[in-house]
Amino acid sequence: MNRLRVVTLTACVVALSVSAAALARSHHHHETVVIRQVLLLTPGTAFDFGQGYQGQVGRAHVEYWQKLRDEGKIEMAGHFSGNKGGMIIAADGVSGSELQRLANGDPSVKSMVLQSEVRSWQLTVPPKKVKKPEDDGD
Repeated sequence: MNRLRVVTLTACVVALSVSAAALARSHHHHETVVIRQVLLLTPGTAFDFGQGYQGQVGRAHVEYWQKLRDEGKIEMAGHFSGNKGGMIIAADGVSGSELQRLANGDPSVKSMVLQSEVRSWQLTVPPKKVKKPEDDGD
């Protein structure tokens, strides 16, 4: 019975050591999960495929998202080729519910030319971090 306890205790110590080493490695490499909210815009019920994307969406749609970019709410936006809609990447810290609220204010979403769907996007290969001068002390 004592031998079983020693083996079990040894296994626990080994498992904790492996976990601690993995945790130390992940902190050393600054591995963090980066999640951004993205908005997918696709043709809505009022979209006319015979007319094309640019003719229906209009300047108000583009100006709306440009203003939000200038306010720091989104990073970038663009459309897919072939009348397949577009995607907007939220700025860091913008929640999914906030992004949906912003989408609901889009003139093209209001008129149902476009429909919106917010998704959480986990970045597998995030952008390279630009090294700042104060980081040189490493």
